[in-house]
Amino acid sequence: RFLVNAQFSTGLELLAIPKSDDAQPVFDLLDNQVFNLTIELVNTGFPCTSIAVQENLISSKYVPLIVQCQRVLENATTIVTFPLPRHWTTVQVNISGPFWIGAVRLCVRGGGETSRSYTLRELDFCKLYMSTNQAMGRSTFIPIAFLKNINMTQALDPANPTQYSGLWMPTFSTVSFSDEDYYTE
Repeated sequence: RFLVNAQFSTGLELLAIPKSDDAQPVFDLLDNQVFNLTIELVNTGFPCTSIAVQENLISSKYVPLIVQCQRVLENATTIVTFPLPRHWTTVQVNISGPFWIGAVRLCVRGGGETSRSYTLRELDFCKLYMSTNQAMGRSTFIPIAFLKNINMTQALDPANPTQYSGLWMPTFSTVSFSDEDYYTE
């Protein structure tokens, strides 16, 4: 007697290739997931009134974004949260005033969802950026790239449906936050 336990395989697929009718719903779930970006300014003196967020469009046009902001005086942290208008976008956070920022913690979050044999996994990733023994620089660019990670589990019994689950995998880039060059000038 022979028992089948499991068989695993891995593969990459170009996004431009048309998806099968069975797989398309998990791609639709991923494409429709709303991302919320949280920016935590750690060890800062900036109040919420000094922070504005905008989505940058083509040809130097922009759209102001509505944010939720919270100032936690006990640990000198200001927390700004807003939904990203779309998955492929450039968002600019403008902070003005004579204050400082010790570190920035970026978090990208999105709710999960299940529909029949398709599961969209909850998105919850964070990354801390800081410069040791220095305040943050005046102008910083932080690119975040996302990859679609899809798991397809075929049932041992052909009568059972294939299970699909999808998750966005963010890649946070390494950037310099040093303010040393600004003060050298």
